[in-house]
Amino acid sequence: MNLKKFLRLAFGTVLLFFMFSQLDTDLLVQILFNMNGLTFLVAVIFCGVANFLCALRWESLSRAVGLNALKKFFVAVYFESIAANCVLPGGILGGDIWRTVRLAKKKKCRIDPRPYKIQFLRLSGLSVLLDRIHGFWSLCIMGISCFLMFFLFMPETSTKFGNEHTSYFNQLFVYLMILVLIIFLPILVKLSILFTQINLMKMKVFIELTNKTAKNLWRVSNSKKIIVISLSSQILFGLSFWICLHSIGVNLNIFLTLVLVPGIFLFASIPIAIAGFGPREAGSLIFLMPLSLNSEHIFISSVLFGLTSTILGVITLLISLTNNLKKD
Repeated sequence: MNLKKFLRLAFGTVLLFFMFSQLDTDLLVQILFNMNGLTFLVAVIFCGVANFLCALRWESLSRAVGLNALKKFFVAVYFESIAANCVLPGGILGGDIWRTVRLAKKKKCRIDPRPYKIQFLRLSGLSVLLDRIHGFWSLCIMGISCFLMFFLFMPETSTKFGNEHTSYFNQLFVYLMILVLIIFLPILVKLSILFTQINLMKMKVFIELTNKTAKNLWRVSNSKKIIVISLSSQILFGLSFWICLHSIGVNLNIFLTLVLVPGIFLFASIPIAIAGFGPREAGSLIFLMPLSLNSEHIFISSVLFGLTSTILGVITLLISLTNNLKKD
């Protein structure tokens, strides 16, 4: 284990132990036992559909750079990456590396079949990177849209919220301004494409393909199909988190939950998670505790949301194992 992996593991472990030390473990167990299992099952289903849509988004972005495979390959590998997130250190980083390597090895491409493996790896990594950027960009749009709907369609509730949480409302305004800035991520997408384009041009075999690849990526990233798929997946993820809250009796306004979800998920992307847990729980506590919610309920709701992915990962591993046994 190199130093970076060790430090990520150490920080993640310390974070989890610190949070546990601040919580009432007896109350945590009680909340878990009182959870509504049927409601949680709905959250798992929502999360499964959301991940399926994410796989379709990644498929389109991969095809745009010339990396072709069957739809079922992209779906299978995406769900494998969910399982990898639960096993490999570093949270979503482990799953993204898994996707990058698996797609790079596929080699069913429109481009010259003789390029160096590093070029396939770069193209595959680019598709995974843009998939992540597109997903978070959609989250930010969802957050800002739900904030506007919260005030437009629930004026009495929003006014009451503003009066009861004046200081938090000011912090929320700053947070929303950050989300607005992140909406300009398509510019970062363009820069990522151009950066990769420059690297690919170092190989003569790619010179004729770079302009076409860049144009395809930009066209696909901004197509109505991908935007709708991406927004739908993030809304389902947000609803899954909200359902996890309700499964343990936390009745938080749905629009307000979807406003805060982007910030919580941004914390979840910090690569120090242990089996997918740690940073997301810390982010949940930071964003939800000012709303006068019980810290133990917040922690458990985030853990439950993480378990939705763990369950999907386990199901994926069982299906993969069954298929391998049939082949043998």
